[in-house]
Amino acid sequence: MSPSPLIVEWSARIARERGAGARALDVAMGRGRHALALARAGFTTSGVDLKLEAVRDAMRAARREELSIHGWCADLK
Repeated sequence: MSPSPLIVEWSARIARERGAGARALDVAMGRGRHALALARAGFTTSGVDLKLEAVRDAMRAARREELSIHGWCADLK
C-alpha cells in the first residue's frame, strides 16, 4: 500500500526545514508505508507496532531500499 500523499508532502517539507538529524516516530507502523516515506525523506525513523510480522515486513522493506528504520514490537496501551 502506498503512503498517504499528505505524509509524503509533509515529510519532504519538514525534512528540508529541519535538516540533518530530524527524527520521526511512526506509531502503529504496520508494514511501514509511512515509516518508509519518512526515511526516504531523510528522517531518522523509528516505528512501533503490536504485530511482530508487520514490523518484520517493514524492516525487510527498509533493507531492500537501503533505508534505516528502527522498528520494534510493543503494545503501547
